[in-house]
Amino acid sequence: MLPAERNPIIIKMHSEGCPIPEIASHYGVSTWLIDNILRDKRRRDLFESRGRDLRHNIQTANHPALKMPMDDLFVALQFPIHIGKRLKEHFTSKGIQELSLIDFMDFLIPNSVKITSPYDSIPAYRAKHVGRKTYAYMITGMNLVEDELGVAFKDEWTRRKKRLKECMIANNYSDSYLTSGKNPAL
Repeated sequence: MLPAERNPIIIKMHSEGCPIPEIASHYGVSTWLIDNILRDKRRRDLFESRGRDLRHNIQTANHPALKMPMDDLFVALQFPIHIGKRLKEHFTSKGIQELSLIDFMDFLIPNSVKITSPYDSIPAYRAKHVGRKTYAYMITGMNLVEDELGVAFKDEWTRRKKRLKECMIANNYSDSYLTSGKNPAL
């Protein structure tokens, strides 16, 4: 049985009161592995709960220019840890410790620059370890939580995405991660 199939069953068994040694014996694995699976589940639950709380605070403030520690912003946006680490490295190397939603939108889709080529106009494209796929993932991630970040953010984000798409069309720029597939970012 694959971990993707097995782990939810292990978590369910444990939540129903089955002891860790019994679960380990049932699957023929170590108690250490069962502990790790359960620890990862708790960590994910805390991450999601903290993200919800942060999004609620952002929505209540309805002030996208409000600065916050970048770790908090990345948790609120529910970016996977590896993407958060890449972004933190990028911003820390530039001496930035706090970001607002506006700052992050400027990183993804600048407000003041005419977008001709993503490589020339979009700071995220020039960031180390942020390729087209990660860029599209970040936009998609922000799309998933935009309703939870306040009306002011949603209006500005929608306007910027529309402008990016129009510029891409006007400049015959195509990116499969952004504009096609099952869940296009734009």
